[in-house]
Amino acid sequence: MSLHGGSRFLADDMGLGKTLQSVTIIWTLLKQGGPGGKPACRKCLVVCPASLVKNWAAEFDKWLHGECKHIAVSVAGQAQVSGCFSAFKHSHEVKVLIASYETFRGHASQVAEAGIDLVVCDEAHKLKNDDAATTRCISALPAKRRLLISGTPIQNNLEEFYTLASVANPGIFGDFNGFRRKYAAPILKGREPTATAEERLRAEETLASVSEMTEQFILRRTNKLNAKYLPAKQLYNVFVLPTAFQRRLYHKFLRSTEARNVLEGNVTLNRTVLCTIKKLMSLVNHPFLVRSATQRLDKGFDDEETRAMFAQVDELDRGVRTQQKSVHQELSGKLSLLHALLVNIKASGSGDRVVVISNWVQTLDLIEKMCEHNKWPVHRLDGKAAIGKRMKLVTDFNRPDHRERHSYSCCPPRLAGAA
Repeated sequence: MSLHGGSRFLADDMGLGKTLQSVTIIWTLLKQGGPGGKPACRKCLVVCPASLVKNWAAEFDKWLHGECKHIAVSVAGQAQVSGCFSAFKHSHEVKVLIASYETFRGHASQVAEAGIDLVVCDEAHKLKNDDAATTRCISALPAKRRLLISGTPIQNNLEEFYTLASVANPGIFGDFNGFRRKYAAPILKGREPTATAEERLRAEETLASVSEMTEQFILRRTNKLNAKYLPAKQLYNVFVLPTAFQRRLYHKFLRSTEARNVLEGNVTLNRTVLCTIKKLMSLVNHPFLVRSATQRLDKGFDDEETRAMFAQVDELDRGVRTQQKSVHQELSGKLSLLHALLVNIKASGSGDRVVVISNWVQTLDLIEKMCEHNKWPVHRLDGKAAIGKRMKLVTDFNRPDHRERHSYSCCPPRLAGAA
């Protein structure tokens, strides 16, 4: 992939080395490609999510061994951030500035005349709005070469598509009103159930025209490229039966006034319905998640019979210090399965490392405690981890001498795993 003569959108699937390809492009253009053998670019700006700033710095160091001088803006405080931008602008040695989208937006004016000839936008799908301040700041830079990176580049939204295409190649579709009139309107009209045959034909022709233009600067390859080099991926969708304890709580909740109101449509607030669903989702992860730290049961579960059930479990831990109490994975179908998997992996002696992903921080708390109870080393990474600490956790986990460590990560629902 080359950026000579224009800008590109690198949209390969995850795992195909988009970052390494980008580092290669940046270094090449900073060293050669211009007239008379001179560099094609004087300086480069890399903008990315805040959590990836240090990762980009590490990639430059890993592949270029310190040859490419860069400044990664990962400091806190207005004065320190401003100092980083100023140092980049006035330094002849530092060729790359790495900053988060939010940080760059607040200090874009400082580097407007810094000689930036190449802009790299990682996770570029975040630039969804043509009128957003961050998008305007990036578009306003005079750099003629732009590289957008995203594993999920195009979503089913023509306005977002226009924004991404325009950031990569300003003016390729004209202004937004012209794009909407010439391209978006015919395409959307042809998708309507009431569209005529002529309108559908025009929509197909318009879409083909848009595709022909975008194929000139969008490169997308799938993971099929790696399939022949990697072991076959095995995916299992495992349906886990709840324990008897969970089933009793589940049926108890369904008989509660709160659940009956939802099932019979007697509630008008969506948050009431969502709250009810969340309680059931917590229950299927572990019964302990339907009561608070002070052992107060959630509404819908609290009655004499349920309190007696929990009292029997708590009696087993009487006299045990809080930090040494068991999480009682036997009460949860999911946690019992996870425990059995980890025990077998440990017993196999393979040295495999395990990543467990969950929606819920509370579930991660139980998993972490279960591992500590079994003396399994743990790396915990979730939204509470400071940005500066995340890269160290990942690096430490990936070290060859840490082959027996397990890592637990809390992710958004769309990336949720089994727990």
